[in-house]
Amino acid sequence: MNRPLDENASAEFATVGMTEGNAPVLMFIQVPDKTPGKNVIHLDLKAADWREQIDRAIGLGAKHIGDFDEYGTQWATLADPEGNLFDIAAG
Repeated sequence: MNRPLDENASAEFATVGMTEGNAPVLMFIQVPDKTPGKNVIHLDLKAADWREQIDRAIGLGAKHIGDFDEYGTQWATLADPEGNLFDIAAG
């Protein structure tokens, strides 16, 4: 299935599916250089029961890195057992 970029996409930031209300929503953010020790692909997951999903991920072996509240969104950053970072956001 091909899905177009959402409106207001730029070379630095774009989303797919955010305005359609479809899942999964994909977000692309350009970074100047790869950060050493950080994974190339960073998943941001969204869940209505996000605190429960955070607890579930921790129960499955994830490490809770921190909680954030910026740009009108709340999320937690976690690391999988291999150290790859991912976020679970309130939705």
